[in-house]
Amino acid sequence: MTRLHGGRLCLILLAICGLAGALAAQTSYTYTAAGVFAATPVSGADELRLAGEPFSITVTASDSQLSSFHGPAYAGYDGLQFMGTLHTGLMPTPVALASKNTWIVLANGNPSYNLFAMGTTLKVISLTLKVSANITLPVGTLTTVRNHAFPAVGFTPSTATMTYSDGTNSTTLGMTGSLYGAAASSSVTSSAKVYLHSNGVRAITLHADGTQSERAVSNAPVDLGNASDVVALRFYASGISPTSDVQIQIAGQQVPVLYAGASGNYPGLDEIGVQVPRSLAGTGKVDVVVSVDGQSAAPVQLTIQ
Repeated sequence: MTRLHGGRLCLILLAICGLAGALAAQTSYTYTAAGVFAATPVSGADELRLAGEPFSITVTASDSQLSSFHGPAYAGYDGLQFMGTLHTGLMPTPVALASKNTWIVLANGNPSYNLFAMGTTLKVISLTLKVSANITLPVGTLTTVRNHAFPAVGFTPSTATMTYSDGTNSTTLGMTGSLYGAAASSSVTSSAKVYLHSNGVRAITLHADGTQSERAVSNAPVDLGNASDVVALRFYASGISPTSDVQIQIAGQQVPVLYAGASGNYPGLDEIGVQVPRSLAGTGKVDVVVSVDGQSAAPVQLTIQ
């Protein structure tokens, strides 16, 4: 199961919103990089002894994902899946890497640059590290800042670096003898695998003074309460696996997932809990879009007063 705790949870809405419906056609993209770290670090002490060692990574995305931030020539996406392996002089066998909280940035500031940047938090051996990579691609590689496929291109230490940090010290390595590219899978249309159930809505409010109240919501608007309150939605659902990557958007805005997993009440019944930003107060009727492992179900409508 997935648990993400952030701040004081003041409202949990048990929103049971009906069958999610069929999915529209969409395309998945797999970004890959494979090569060798340069023999000498660009900067810092290479405590993990990665210099001169091979690596391979993949980052997966979908064209159904909206950018988290963007400008005229760049777009950033987060909550992506990352997998990879690397070799370190500290161990005789490769280290497997994985994360479901990776971000990427694509920039096509022609004619000056094309850029791919990636960042994630990974556990390498016994250390939890913040890792980021910056790759300057040949101009023209990126024709758009939307997720898309393009042929693999080579890069050198002067145009590609990877930095890892333990929060105090950081090390930057170049990459050499490497290829980077993005492949697209075929667009497919399938039925939604996750269902949101159709009745039984309740609101739970934890007030600023620490007290808690609960009420049935039914078809009533979602009340975000006082300015000191923190609000969340919780959906009862079916079809979420313990390793599912669950994301929620309300009115087009990505919201933090507080919990996604088994409800503990009945076999096969799951819960999805999300925090609602106060910036959505007064938005009225909004769409709630549930995405599980990159597949988005049909929107569900709620009213936020």
